[in-house]
Amino acid sequence: MTKRFLPQRYKTSFAMKKLLPISKMLLLTLQAVFLISCHQPARGQVSVPYQLNRPEVIELKKGVDNISGIAYSTAGHVVYAIDDDHGDVYKIPLQQDPQIEKWHFGAPEDFEDIVLVNNNIYVLSSKGRIAYMPLRFPVTSVQYSGLAAKGKNNFETLFKDPASNRLLMVCKECSADSKKKTSVFAFDLDKKEMLPEPVATLHLKEVNALLSGDPIKELRPSAAAVQPQTGEIYMLASVNKLLLILDRQLRIKAVYRLDPKIFKQPEGITFSPAGDLLISNEAGKKGKADILIFRKK
Repeated sequence: MTKRFLPQRYKTSFAMKKLLPISKMLLLTLQAVFLISCHQPARGQVSVPYQLNRPEVIELKKGVDNISGIAYSTAGHVVYAIDDDHGDVYKIPLQQDPQIEKWHFGAPEDFEDIVLVNNNIYVLSSKGRIAYMPLRFPVTSVQYSGLAAKGKNNFETLFKDPASNRLLMVCKECSADSKKKTSVFAFDLDKKEMLPEPVATLHLKEVNALLSGDPIKELRPSAAAVQPQTGEIYMLASVNKLLLILDRQLRIKAVYRLDPKIFKQPEGITFSPAGDLLISNEAGKKGKADILIFRKK
């Protein structure tokens, strides 16, 4: 019997047709693995109900570059924000090309986070004191707490304690801490005073135990907020490019790495009552500041 030989170009084409379905299957598998890796920690006990690689993005205009804290307001689909250079409060509608309003409340200081509780605004300075005032504009009266701790300290994180009527503030760098631990202080909302001693401690080894890849050398939190349906605390660490999930007792349950292309400088975090997650990025060295919205699945 005479053997039939196909020309080389047909041999290649024939081989490619056989390989094409396999390539498509491989591509779909890789895409699935990528999507799963964006939403699930390598270790840990929870999976967040958000697609952290698919935000809705609201760009902020020039001049509003250093948004260091945000808080959602139920009175309108807006967030209130502060920057870390001036004593100003911003009202930002959550829509494209937002028309931003601004009010001055105090002398320039390194303000880092903002919380709304019972129609009052609480603003954290990096030194560890809180400015508080009614949610009313223009601002006519501002009061200040004492310092949370003695020594050279740097605070960036303030949030409402889901287990009590107090605000919690987390050290970014505090003189009493080592690189292996991070202290949490409290502000009593009834007495309007700081508690003298830390109320909790976050341990670096617990973060690294839940972290995939290389361990971090120091935890430096930049913002936190409480998920309204679960009571879990979502904590950002901008320098570390991490998102931590903690329970009501401040026990770390999971740790996620954040994509630096999306989270270029995440400094603010808040939730809508429906559970949508909002994270703000400072402008950084280039580009614009923005607010990322992640709809709850």
